[in-house]
Amino acid sequence: MKKIFIAVAMLVTITANAQKTDSIEAIELLRKLEQKYNSLSNLTYHSLYRSVYNIKADSVFEATGTVWLEPRPQDSIFGAIFHLQGAYQKRTFEYYYDGSRSFEVDHDDSCVRVFNPYAYENNANNPAKARMALLPFQTLLVKKQMLGFLLKQKPAIQLLDSRDHQIIVLAYPLNSINELTTDTLYLDKVSGFVVRTGRICYWNGTVFKASYQLSNIVVNIPQMHDNIILSSAWNAYKTLEYKRPVSKDTGFMMVKTGISAPDFSYATFNGDTVSLRNMRGKYVLLDFWETWCGYCILALPKITALYNQYHAKGLEVIGMTTENEKHIARIIEANQLPYIHAKGDKAVLKNYNVSGRPAYVLIDKEGKVITTRWEEIEKFLGML
Repeated sequence: MKKIFIAVAMLVTITANAQKTDSIEAIELLRKLEQKYNSLSNLTYHSLYRSVYNIKADSVFEATGTVWLEPRPQDSIFGAIFHLQGAYQKRTFEYYYDGSRSFEVDHDDSCVRVFNPYAYENNANNPAKARMALLPFQTLLVKKQMLGFLLKQKPAIQLLDSRDHQIIVLAYPLNSINELTTDTLYLDKVSGFVVRTGRICYWNGTVFKASYQLSNIVVNIPQMHDNIILSSAWNAYKTLEYKRPVSKDTGFMMVKTGISAPDFSYATFNGDTVSLRNMRGKYVLLDFWETWCGYCILALPKITALYNQYHAKGLEVIGMTTENEKHIARIIEANQLPYIHAKGDKAVLKNYNVSGRPAYVLIDKEGKVITTRWEEIEKFLGML
């Protein structure tokens, strides 16, 4: 028995040492990779982006494109100026970013959309960033602090080897919204560049997979700047300056504050019926969401927390969806969402002027709209 214990202890020690060695070697590879990308004057590559979302039928999505870019470490929006030419769902487009403005050229609609990314918050919801046209753009390649970005959440690191690639697997710990993410980087043994990335996210019964396949990688090309800058005026195309639709009272152009909230009556996912009129005497938070809205899914724990905190003080929450009932039901069950979930339709979207997701409406005890701004919703509920 003692010999078995010693053998097991030795095996555990050997395994731990091997994992530590993997981590050290992988971190050194990442450090060299960061230095390699930071030393480039320009870079071009072809990209194939592919994603699959297990809670939505026919959710396989692909976008392809060729990217020409010049790193700009001081740029706070993208970290580079670039030109992307690509396609998705039989639509063709181009996207330019010159360090101050973004230009999305939609060839199917004969339209150029102009964005000022500095006019909005610098996060994933920035209108210049939240574009389908940018899917072929692999942002990891232009992160000045790539190593720090990848290791910030202290992942478990594994280094694997294949005939053509060195493979780095980064398994991140459970985060604050109960999401488990694993990133995988494939480094070409000849060029040393990343030629493929993969991501798998597990969250309360849902699985999201995304990958980039990078090819035709060429660096430090003379005169490539000419291919990055917007050189055509696109005279035959209409030009639209993007401005986020906001109003003084409500943020997004939804139902106005102070008016009576439009009534509705819908079947719920537990077999009952919910009517807004019957909610008089209670505060009601409407959460408009859908399965295709990733941010909506990630916000569900926040909505649940609000419900649990303020339900005893008179708050009811109604999740309002209009599509994919089968998948909505799976999400409700998997996440044990405790509040009401209604099977809405296009009429409720029209009545509340909902054009995007997520969208929120807080209604008072008399049935009047208090606000549609999330920060004001939290502030108001905090005073209950």
